[in-house]
Amino acid sequence: MNKKDFITEDLLSKIYQEKYKVGEKLPTERILATQYSVSRHTIREALKKLLSIGSIRIVQGSGIFISEVNYK
Repeated sequence: MNKKDFITEDLLSKIYQEKYKVGEKLPTERILATQYSVSRHTIREALKKLLSIGSIRIVQGSGIFISEVNYK
């Protein structure tokens, strides 16, 4: 599993476990990159995947928010 997929799965796991709740703001890309010891590009790729499955929404200038939990 590559870093992007690991981060995507880890963030999804935290959403499902309600460590991040619906409507809650995620840490910034910079903070996530530091936490996972990866580049911001890798974080962006993971976030794109979460965005494509509808788990997050990105509000330009405001941040990244948990939009819903899909238990698929």
